[in-house]
Amino acid sequence: MREKGNHTWDIFVHYHRCPHCGYITESRKDYESYEKEQKKEITCDRCQNNYTVTKAAQSGFGPLFGKSEHAEIHWGYDQ
Repeated sequence: MREKGNHTWDIFVHYHRCPHCGYITESRKDYESYEKEQKKEITCDRCQNNYTVTKAAQSGFGPLFGKSEHAEIHWGYDQ
C-alpha cells in the first residue's frame, strides 16, 4: 500500500503476521527483487523471530489497460 502525502517519495506500508507467535508487524521497507520473486526480511517486534516474506514478481512492462490480446498478424514464422 502506498501512502499519499506532501512528500516526493513513496512510503510503503505493509503488514505481516509472524509465523511463530502471530503478532502483526508493520513494515515500511519495500520488497527487493530477485529472479522471479520479490523478498524481504522481517523481524518480529514481539518474539524477535526472523522470517522471509516472498511474493511473485510482476512483469516488467505489460498492457496499460486490461489484459493482453493475441497477435492478429504473424510475421512469417510457423507456430
